[in-house]
Amino acid sequence: MCPIRYFLHIIKHRPERIIINTSLSNSLIVRDGLLVCFSKLFNIDTLLIIHGFDERALVHRKVLRFGYYKADAICVLANEFRQQIIKTGYKRKVYTQFNPVSEDILNYESDVLPPVSKTLFIGRIETAKGIYITLDAFRILKDKHPDMTLDVVGTGSEYENVKCYIEEHQIDGVEMHGFKSGAEKLKILANSGTSSSSSYKEGLPISILEAMSVGQLVIARPIGGIVDLYRQCNFGKMIPSLDPKDFVEAYEELISDPAKAEQIRLNNRKFAKEHFSARAIVNNIERIFNEM
Repeated sequence: MCPIRYFLHIIKHRPERIIINTSLSNSLIVRDGLLVCFSKLFNIDTLLIIHGFDERALVHRKVLRFGYYKADAICVLANEFRQQIIKTGYKRKVYTQFNPVSEDILNYESDVLPPVSKTLFIGRIETAKGIYITLDAFRILKDKHPDMTLDVVGTGSEYENVKCYIEEHQIDGVEMHGFKSGAEKLKILANSGTSSSSSYKEGLPISILEAMSVGQLVIARPIGGIVDLYRQCNFGKMIPSLDPKDFVEAYEELISDPAKAEQIRLNNRKFAKEHFSARAIVNNIERIFNEM
C-alpha cells in the first residue's frame, strides 16, 4: 500500500491493532518500514509478519531501526531468521509460524494413499530451485524402478531448457504441467506420493506444506524454515547435500520400509490439519497480540 494512503487510512479508521505482511528485501524495507513507523506514530499495536527473507537487507540497520524494528513484535518463518533479526538489533519478541494452506488442499481426504513411486516437483522452474537435481535423481531411480513417474508443476526461466534436458537425456516418465492452481493443482498433489524439494536456498516453501497436507512423503534440504518443520514433524528425509545420488539414497531408504513410510505420510496429514489451517494461524496471531 502507498504510505500516504496508509497514513490517511489510519487517521480515518483509527484501528487498535495492525498486521503488516511484507518481506525482508532492499525493495520493501523503506516503503513498508514507513507503514510501521506511521502505525507507531498513533501508538497502534503493530505486528510485522515477514514472509520472504533476503538476508542482504539486514545490512541496512538504520533503515530497519527507523521502520521495521519499531514493530511491537515480528513473526518470521524460521528460527534461523529469528536469530538474524535479533542479532541485528531488534529488541522485542520475534515469533515463528507456518504459512496457511488453502482449505481445499488441507481438507482433502482419501482412504487410499497414492504410491510412493508417483513423485512430484512443484515450484519455480529455476536452477536454484533444484530442478536439475530432481531430474538427475529421478533418472537414476527410473532405471531401478521403471514404474516411477515425475510430475513437474510450475513455470520459470528454465522451463524450456528443462524440456530440452529431458529430451536430450531421454528421461522417460516425466510430465511437464506448467503453472497449475485450484482443482487442477489439487488433482496433481492428490495423485502424488512423494515430493522433492531440492532448492539451494528457501524460507519455507508452501509446496512442502501442501504436500504434507495430502499425505505425501517429502524429501527436502535443511534450509530456512524446513529445519524447524522437520524437528516438529519428521516429514520424510532431509538431505544436506546437492548431490542427486543422496536424494536417490533417501528415496530408497523410504521405500525399503513401506509400513514406516505410510505412518510418516499419515502423520504428515494429521500435523498439517493441526498447524497449517487458517484457524491455527489466527489463534497464533491472537496469542502474539495478547503477549505484546
